[in-house]
Amino acid sequence: MIISSLITINFCIAQQHLTNPSQQKTTLSGIITEQESGDPVIYGSVALYQNDVLVTGVETDFDGEYAFADLAAGIYKIEVSYVGFPTKRLTNVEVKEGFKMTVNVELTEGVNLSGCGGGWGYEIPLVEQDNTTSGQILTSGQIRRRRSSN
Repeated sequence: MIISSLITINFCIAQQHLTNPSQQKTTLSGIITEQESGDPVIYGSVALYQNDVLVTGVETDFDGEYAFADLAAGIYKIEVSYVGFPTKRLTNVEVKEGFKMTVNVELTEGVNLSGCGGGWGYEIPLVEQDNTTSGQILTSGQIRRRRSSN
């Protein structure tokens, strides 16, 4: 008698937990693909932010799929990055409790070089740190002249 009562109580608690959406967490998942070819992005990085704070991050699998499980309801930002593609950011992604959300993202090829300050350059160092065979004493004026001639 006691065992059947305990089983009934456990069943009622479990059923209430399953039907009470306020206690359920949600899942956010999707597929990351290349826009031009439609191919999945393998091992792409997907980061999830809330209030500009990184919550968690995952990598895509061989099919370009990603998933975040057990998320609390709220507004999130998704940031997708992969080598050779500009980073894509999605803002105001609303996650509702108790729902499975799907957000698919297409990445466009190419690297965004705007704001990069020009070309690459190499500057000859003023002091050769690994040169141990010769030495010389320089005055501050000589250093300035060497610096301005480069």
